[in-house]
Amino acid sequence: MLSDKFKQHRQFISDLLNNFDWAETREGVLRESRARVLLLGLVEAGKSSLLNRIFDWTVSTPRAGDGAGAAGEPVEDFGLFCLVDLPHDLGEYSRLGFLEGLPAGYGNGYYGEVGGFRPELDETLPLGALDPLDLAEGADLLVYVLDGAAGARPADYRWVGRLRRLGLPLLVVLNKCDLLEVDLTTRQAEMEARLATTVLPVSALTGTHVADQLLPRMINLCPGLTVALGRELSGFRPQAARRLIQRAALLNGLVALEPIPLIDLPIMFLTLTGLMLRIGAVYDRPPSDVRRREVITAVAGGLAARFAAQQLAKLVPVIGWLVSSAIGWSGTWMLGRAAVAYFEAGGDAAVDRGWQRTTGGLTRAWQAVRRRWPGRPRLRWRRKPAEPVGDDTATGPDS
Repeated sequence: MLSDKFKQHRQFISDLLNNFDWAETREGVLRESRARVLLLGLVEAGKSSLLNRIFDWTVSTPRAGDGAGAAGEPVEDFGLFCLVDLPHDLGEYSRLGFLEGLPAGYGNGYYGEVGGFRPELDETLPLGALDPLDLAEGADLLVYVLDGAAGARPADYRWVGRLRRLGLPLLVVLNKCDLLEVDLTTRQAEMEARLATTVLPVSALTGTHVADQLLPRMINLCPGLTVALGRELSGFRPQAARRLIQRAALLNGLVALEPIPLIDLPIMFLTLTGLMLRIGAVYDRPPSDVRRREVITAVAGGLAARFAAQQLAKLVPVIGWLVSSAIGWSGTWMLGRAAVAYFEAGGDAAVDRGWQRTTGGLTRAWQAVRRRWPGRPRLRWRRKPAEPVGDDTATGPDS
């Protein structure tokens, strides 16, 4: 009876591993790695300064004077982040340079009315030739930056409304909160009442609420952004990995509450595999570089221990289910922390270096022993000479 059940469970796990779509899981992580965040706002709202504060070094030169019209392109592409200067009104598109690079015949008809006539644009056009709303439609998260010193202007209200209409995650940031001449609480309440949305006060100059509130808020609005943010911001990697582990552990803990054995294994397997790949991507190890065998082995090992404990725990109703949930949560957490330690140490390269150091140390130790023991007894094996075979023909002295 027990033997038949064991064979059934072993066959189930074997089928699960064989039918696992590694390519689909890897492609899902790659899509998250290709995320894009748009920092939008009126000219001189402090977008470049805020981006520099996020990266903690100068990656964008803050604009001065006449804004984008004097500095050049209205759009700066940094891969994950993209800065977009917005015009105060529709007639300001040309001054900011959005019309540069458009094919002949498009003219002002394309920008005559936002949300109106939108012909198909050639993919080779520069980003500055595209309408800001077209750029926003391809983003994963929109961050609208307000100039806190200037207050909410009619152009801010118009652009926030247009961006909200796209249905994408939108975070409104009140920058320059350190330069306010009025009380911050009063200005924040005023902004939220005028724009009908929550406003997060930050300071790109002093770094107030940037690392501790802005980045976590971005991930809360767009969880798929965790991998890309962790990959681009080395100082944010531990926090990003912790967020990934928390989500995976919570999911596996909830799934493990079901009382029927085996049903939760496919979901747990997918969750653990995705967690390993995402943590690797956070530490700049793309899914294509992570070996399939090492991930499957680690996940299967975690599932084996989890499966054995589950069978014992679920013999007791209710309490056993809670114990099974706790095992699922803790097992996922420990596997995630082990993956973080593995990738922080350097991944496969660290393992190879450790193996080389170990073998090199053993070799040096053996050579030292041989040098310090010159008079050691040496065992030599000598082949015993074969005895002559007697001849049937006897040869004596008389022969």
